[in-house]
Amino acid sequence: MTATESIWRELGQALGDFFQRRVDDSALVDDLVQETMLRVHQGLPALRDGRRLHAWVYRIARRALADHYRQAPAETGGDAPEPGVAPEEQTLDQALGVCLRRMMASLPSKYSEALALVDVQGMSQAEYAAAANLSFSGAKSRVQRGREQLKALFLECCQLQLDRLGGPAGWRRREPEDCRDCAKS
Repeated sequence: MTATESIWRELGQALGDFFQRRVDDSALVDDLVQETMLRVHQGLPALRDGRRLHAWVYRIARRALADHYRQAPAETGGDAPEPGVAPEEQTLDQALGVCLRRMMASLPSKYSEALALVDVQGMSQAEYAAAANLSFSGAKSRVQRGREQLKALFLECCQLQLDRLGGPAGWRRREPEDCRDCAKS
């Protein structure tokens, strides 16, 4: 094995570990590693400072992950019911998850992407700032605005009942025609 092959193999393993900590789907991890490696290969001629290779590669990886969620924000999250489960048989978390994902997908893309990466996938706001090429305060503002918009959509559509500890205990739609996003569920 040549030195170049060894470097590419180590890089692929490191990227696999990086994505595995952020994504549950092993096929998606493989796709993201492959996409990142392709971008690295294509961008190598433009790399100005070889000493910053590591940071440059991980910036590409964060952008690949952000691009994935930007392209498919409605597919994020893990609370979807099993196929064929009737809406009345869904758990509260499943029903809310379906409704909130639809609402999140209806937000402007910069906000749905921020919420998908930070709140759904668990990326830190600092990591999101780097991936989106924003300042830390800019990333925090974007996440906060996205949360506010999502909350407004939800409260426009639904009434939430809270338990004594402040957690969701139940919910109901106000009027189905008022709820453009979760009336489909």
